Amino acid sequence: MRTLCMFLICLLSDPSFTQDLTEKEVKSTVNEVTVFLKGAQVTRKVPVSLQQGKTLLKFINLSPFIDAKSIQVKANENVTILSVNHQQNYLDKLEKSQELRSLESKLEKIKAQLDLENTRLGILQEELAFLQVNRDLGGRNQELSVSNLREAEEFYRTKLTDLKLREIEHKKSIAELTKQQQDLQSQVQNLSSTREYPNGEVLVKVDAGRTVSVPFEISYIVGNAGWFPSYDIRAKNVNEPVEIIYKANVRQDTKIDWSNVRIRFSSSDPNVSGVAPELQTYYLSYNTLPPVYDKISGTVSGRITDETQSPLPGVNVLVAGTTIGTVSDMNGNYSLTIPGNAGQLTFSYIGYQSQTRAINSRMINVMLQPDLVSLQEVNVVGYGVSAASESQARTKASSAVRKEADLGIRGNSGNLISTERIERQTVVDFEIKTPYTVRSDNQSYAVDMAAYHLQSFYRYYSVPKIDKDAF
Repeated sequence: MRTLCMFLICLLSDPSFTQDLTEKEVKSTVNEVTVFLKGAQVTRKVPVSLQQGKTLLKFINLSPFIDAKSIQVKANENVTILSVNHQQNYLDKLEKSQELRSLESKLEKIKAQLDLENTRLGILQEELAFLQVNRDLGGRNQELSVSNLREAEEFYRTKLTDLKLREIEHKKSIAELTKQQQDLQSQVQNLSSTREYPNGEVLVKVDAGRTVSVPFEISYIVGNAGWFPSYDIRAKNVNEPVEIIYKANVRQDTKIDWSNVRIRFSSSDPNVSGVAPELQTYYLSYNTLPPVYDKISGTVSGRITDETQSPLPGVNVLVAGTTIGTVSDMNGNYSLTIPGNAGQLTFSYIGYQSQTRAINSRMINVMLQPDLVSLQEVNVVGYGVSAASESQARTKASSAVRKEADLGIRGNSGNLISTERIERQTVVDFEIKTPYTVRSDNQSYAVDMAAYHLQSFYRYYSVPKIDKDAF
């Protein structure tokens, strides 16, 4: 491993392999949302000004619940998308809503007042204890006159009364503040969980041939969102048809508000596999169990580590015999949607022995071992490498870069609200014509999508023996 590190340092010191990469943060807004029965697809559009050369675009302030496999980035022909990567920024937390910040500010003030009242109550209780301990006037051999006794009794009664009344007032204030604190905490919990979520980010590496402004479109699927249908049946009178209103009850807690966006409700489920199943042979009389068919999308995930259990980022994971694959993230985690006839996964990484594992579980964790024979082939010469090794290393490095780039690119290619119903072969979509706002508060919002008027026939019915009313 030490030889490999020296080789990589020499490789990076070569001017032909290193160049300044401009990094640019991009803020965008949600433009369109397609809400599925479980999950939602969010689309953001934003123009970006690019300088000539390579630039790393960092799309910030995104939801922490992004499915990394679903990220798609589109741009025009003026730029080339080299790679797309997803990460979580734990240093910059997502910005909270104004209502939530206001409630948390009130909660902090209530806590400060509670601390002050508890401190004052503690001081009063100390004074009471001191007064009760020092009730004896004079010593055992000292006589106490009646006048001194009356003065002491008057002082003790006045002081004790004042302290007790103040104690009651402080306890009353503490009880009221505690009730306000509980109400505010409940409201804060209702708007957002107490956990602070990281800032989702998408890193897009692009190459522009000239200085140009390019419109980017980024889309991805997020969790913590969904909708379900409901019906509202209304009958005004017996002379008019019955009105049936088709409603969508939508909710989302993606930590990002959808403000004035185009919303589409879809009956599809992105988690259902689009691969047609294949019937497996069931052999009888061989004491074998019948085949098990998984109707959920074939997804395999896991974690890749080295011999010290440290995560390995950038490991190539390929479905054997295909070009379908992915790479592990900074924590060594990977997730890959596999076709129905896939049988094996191949894990490869520079400086480590490749492994091929059978797909017999949804969770496959892999520990790669160093390839000592491959490492010994690298000959270090001063601050460079030998000509033969350098040529071979350049070929391997460029091949690895091409693989990473290819695998990273995910795509380049009230009153009733006006809606459009789109029927496809397997799903039905309802597109809301009017821009709509759905807050990230996990509360259900009812949206009227369609209204139908049905001719109705009314029948009068009564059961006097049970109920005297007519129906």
